[in-house]
Amino acid sequence: MSPASPVSSVSVMSFASSASSASPWILAVAAVCSAALVAGPVSAWTRRYVREPLAGYNDDEPEDAEDAPEGRPEARSLEPGPPARPVYPTLRHPGLLAVAPQGVLALVLCGFCAWWGARLGVTGAALVAIPVYSLLASAASVDAVAHLLPNRLLGAAAVWLAVCGVVAVIMDPGHFYAARRAVLCALAAGGVSLVLALIRSGLGLGDVKLCALIGLWLGWYGALTLAVSLCLGTVLGGLAALTLLITRRAGRKDPMAYGPYLIAGALLGWPLAVV
Repeated sequence: MSPASPVSSVSVMSFASSASSASPWILAVAAVCSAALVAGPVSAWTRRYVREPLAGYNDDEPEDAEDAPEGRPEARSLEPGPPARPVYPTLRHPGLLAVAPQGVLALVLCGFCAWWGARLGVTGAALVAIPVYSLLASAASVDAVAHLLPNRLLGAAAVWLAVCGVVAVIMDPGHFYAARRAVLCALAAGGVSLVLALIRSGLGLGDVKLCALIGLWLGWYGALTLAVSLCLGTVLGGLAALTLLITRRAGRKDPMAYGPYLIAGALLGWPLAVV
């Protein structure tokens, strides 16, 4: 076997150096594009979304029993009643969904993700994470404003992660085990959170979907990374709830959005996972 020529070795090294120097710019462009997408069409859609009526709910008061003819309680159902009035979510600080706050939030988070990926040389992982950062930031904002986690945002992030996982496995079959672990972690996180939601722990079905999504994302790096991130989000949510109780800004029976804190734990967990 003949040794590699000096010219070919220099060419390979030059190409690697060029690719390495271009990586920060690629990540920067990805961060800016993701932030612009959130500040533009995504924020416009979220502002419409939080003002739509809640599906399956209405605030019609049932008729009193004495309003029905005596001896015929079923007669009420034979007469057309007034149309159901829709129930709208209660909005808290809706200005958070405006263009400027959403753009700044997405730009800061995506910019940090791009900087961290360039600093550690994990360009591929950062390119996957940047859109997830932007979508989860938007979902956290909606949950903070209206106590809702939009299926479209969570679904878009899940589809993006699935596509990236399939591409990674096709390019390198050795990633199959990481992909399988990610799917199993998603099922485990979703299953555990579903059980907690059914026992009325304060979690909703939106939180269940969110936990499954976080499992699909961080499970790629390991079950321990996922567990630490979810525990961190739970601790942040507990501290926030305790603060609200101490300051009497909320009561024990008042609803609380856990999505932003679970998302915060995931966004803090990814930088640790790629170290």
